[in-house]
Parts: sequence; structure tokens; C-alpha cells
Amino acid sequence: AIGAFVTIQGRGGGASKRSTKFLFVTAHMAAHVQNVEARNEDFWRIASELEAQAPPRFLPRTAATARVGTDDEGEDEDSDGISQEGGTALLNNCDYIFFCGDLNYRLDLPREVAEHSVSEIQRLLQDTTEGGDHTGIKNKLDTVDQIRRKLLRHDQLLSVMAEGSAFPGFTEGKITFDPTFKFDKGSSEYDTSHKQRIPAWTDRVLYRTGRDDSDNNSDRPLSARVLEYKSVPGAMHSDHRPVYATFRVSMAGIKMKNKQDLSSGTEDEDKTKSGEEETGTQKKKKRKKRRRDNANKELEN
Repeated sequence: AIGAFVTIQGRGGGASKRSTKFLFVTAHMAAHVQNVEARNEDFWRIASELEAQAPPRFLPRTAATARVGTDDEGEDEDSDGISQEGGTALLNNCDYIFFCGDLNYRLDLPREVAEHSVSEIQRLLQDTTEGGDHTGIKNKLDTVDQIRRKLLRHDQLLSVMAEGSAFPGFTEGKITFDPTFKFDKGSSEYDTSHKQRIPAWTDRVLYRTGRDDSDNNSDRPLSARVLEYKSVPGAMHSDHRPVYATFRVSMAGIKMKNKQDLSSGTEDEDKTKSGEEETGTQKKKKRKKRRRDNANKELEN
């Protein structure tokens, strides 16, 4: 796993000056459909190791100064002797955590069921590209959504997140793409080898938000919006399909603007830019006028 600790300092005065702490993690977790517990352990190991390496500002003051002691059984122990899951201090003290990679969680379904469902989704989507009335297309897209939701009910990662066994407090954008594993390299065919691996969404982008503890914000939740969450089906150089996500996040001490605010903000920016250009044009005109006046005076003399 690789972790990147990033802080962005707010501009302005008061609460808006508080820095926002981001943690970006990418990882390749334990393989094979039956190894759910191993993947859960991977998550906590990664969180614990990152906590041990975290800059002090990414940890609560007590943990940053004491670096949290360890009990005889290898679990973190705070100053009161209360045992805690390794990595919890880091998870709870970051404003935003983005965790992505080949997390390797699978679908608990027979291969033929998963493959048939994916084939049905692909057929329906192909039908929508061939035209038809608006109602018919909408019905097909609704059916695609239903089939995908049925598959995701058997997704190991979503079950683990719901239970809190790993990735506590994390969430994910809506999955609207096909399973990203496992393909024959250079092909859009799911695994045709003798292993016949079950199609699954192994490649994911998860995120977790903290709370804005700025004085004038009353500990309100920070906000992240998923703008897009997609796979790249044309990237066939691997047996996986890569995924990517784009987010809009609020900064600590600053409330995220809604769509109306954002559009009006853009207009204000345009007006400001326009005003700057106008001022610049006026200055140029004044300079030209001064040069003409000076030239006329010289001619008169």
C-alpha cells in the first residue's frame, strides 16, 4: 500500500484559515474469493502502518505525542489502558480519506449466475443505443439498474462495510459500470481459462469524510460529492479494468456551495475578470492620451 498525506491551508481569516487534511491510499489486497477475512486484516494493517508513519498534525494530540503504546497482544492501547483497533486514531482525525485500488473483494455467486446477469446488462444497454421511444429506453435502463443492484447484494465489500469489519465510515459512489475483473488480456471476454473466475467489482474507489470542528461551524460534517465514478472498458492491457472517480469537496471552515451558488459564483468571477479587463483597457487609453498630449506640447514648443 502507498499513502499520501496532504494538507491544504485555507485562505482568509478565522475558521476558514484552518487547514484541511487529506489522506490518499492505494492498495492491492489479498486475492481469491474465500479470503474475505484476509482482506479485512489487510485494511487494518494498512491503517495501523499509516498511523505509525503519519505526520503529527494528522493525529490527535495525545496520539501524536505518545504515538499510542502497544499492549502484549499487539493491539493499540491508549493512555487509560483501553484497547483500540490499530489505525483508528488516524481514521478519525483525517478530514478526508480516499482509498482505492485492487481491493479484491468478490461476488458470492456462482459463475454462471454472475455472467448471465452481466450479459443481460450488456444486451439491454446495446438495445438502448439502437434507438427506440423514450419510455422503452427508460424501462431498459431501469432494468439494468435492477439487475446491477441484485448483483451488488452479493458484493463482499459492501457487506463488510455494512458490518463494520473493515472500512468503517467509508462510502462509495454509485456503481454504473460492469464488473472490472477478470478478463482475458486484450479481450472483453471474462476469464475463459480453466479457473473460470467469477466476474466481480474488485477495483474500487472509497471515501470517508470527517467533521468540521472550526469554531463557527458547530462540528458539522464535511461534504464530498461524487461527480463521476467510472471504469475504462477500452483499457485491455490487463485482466482488470481501471476505475476512476472525481469529487468535489468542502474545505474546513467553508460551507460547500450548492449548484445555484456555484453558478452565481462563476458569474461573479466573470464580472470580476471583465472589470479587470475594463480597468486595464482604461489604463491603456489614458497612457495613449498622455503620450499624444505630450507629443502635441512638443510640437507647439
